[in-house]
Amino acid sequence: MAEETFDGNDRLCPYCGDKYHPESETYSEDSRVEACDGCGKIYRAYDSFSVTHYASFSVTHYATPDCGLNGEEHAWEAVALQGGRTHPFCTKCNMCMPHKLLAANVELRGGSDSERPVEPKAEQT
Repeated sequence: MAEETFDGNDRLCPYCGDKYHPESETYSEDSRVEACDGCGKIYRAYDSFSVTHYASFSVTHYATPDCGLNGEEHAWEAVALQGGRTHPFCTKCNMCMPHKLLAANVELRGGSDSERPVEPKAEQT
C-alpha cells in the first residue's frame, strides 16, 4: 500500500520513493496534484511551514497517494475506529471514503459495536 510521505529536504513519491528537491518558489500549503518523474503516478502534494521565535524556518514536503488520480478504483475496506464504529478506507492508498460516497455506496448496519458497511440492497423491479 502506498502511504503519505514527508521530508524536510525533498519531496518523496508515495508510490516508488523517487525524490526531488522542490524549488522554494513552488512551496505552498495548498494541496496540488503532482506527477512522479520516476514512476509516472500522480499524487497530492503540499508543504507545511513553521517559524520558531523569528529565528528558525523549516518546511516539510508532503506527498499523499490517491488511486482516483491515477484512474484506479479504490479498494474500500471497513476499518475499526474508536468507540466500536467502522468506516471504509482504501487498502491501496489509505484514503478515507468521503461521507457523500458512503451514502451512495454502502449502508451502515445498526447496532452498538457491530456497525459495519454492507453491500447496498439491490433494487427490486
